[in-house]
Amino acid sequence: MKISKKPTKSQLAYDKLHEMIIQGKFSPDNNWSLRKLASKLKMSVVPISEAIRRLEQQGIIEVRPQRGIMVRQLSSAELEQLKIIREGFEVQAVRMIAISGDKKKINILKQMAKKLQTLLKRKKYAEAAYLDFQLHHKIVESAGIKEITQRYDQLSTLCMLNNEGEGPKWTQNEYQSSSNHLLLIKAIESGDPEQADRALRAHINSVVDKKLSSN
Repeated sequence: MKISKKPTKSQLAYDKLHEMIIQGKFSPDNNWSLRKLASKLKMSVVPISEAIRRLEQQGIIEVRPQRGIMVRQLSSAELEQLKIIREGFEVQAVRMIAISGDKKKINILKQMAKKLQTLLKRKKYAEAAYLDFQLHHKIVESAGIKEITQRYDQLSTLCMLNNEGEGPKWTQNEYQSSSNHLLLIKAIESGDPEQADRALRAHINSVVDKKLSSN
C-alpha cells in the first residue's frame, strides 16, 4: 500500500507564501514582517521563518531591516536573461510532450487552461496569475526531468514578478485573448513538436508584448 507523504508545516508555509508572491501581495505598501505573515496564514513564526529563508536563498525575496520582507527587484538585463532561459526550458518541454503524445498529461493541461480561461473571464486576476504559473509548471513537469522542473520554478517565479511591486497586472490584458493557453495546448496535442515549439514562443511573446504595452 502506498503511503502518502504529508507536507511539513514549513512546506505548507512555503506554498502559501509562494502563492502570495505570484499574486502580487508582496508590494512595498504591505510591509510584511514574520509576525504579520504568521497572523495572515494562521501559522506559527517558525515554519514561516523557514519558508522565508528558503525563498531568500532562491533569490525570490529580500529581508531588509526597517523595511520588512519584499520581493527581489530585478534589473531589465537580469529579467531578460532569465526569460531566455525560461523559454528554453518550456520549448524543450512542449516538444517532448508533443512527441510523447501522452493523452493523460495533455488532458490535465487542457483542463487547467479551461479553468484559467474561466478565471480571466470572471476577472479574477490574482487567482488567474497563480493558475497560470501552475499551468506552465505542469507543462515543464510533464516533460519528466526533475532537475529542470526545480530550476524552472525559481526562474518562472522571478520572471512573473512585477518590478514595480504592483502585482500581476499583465493578466488583465490576457483577458482580451483568454483562449491563448488553449491554443498552446492544442498545438501540443497535435503531436507535431515544431508546431508546439512555435505556439509556445508565440504565447510567450504575446504576453510580453501585452505587458510592455500596458506600462
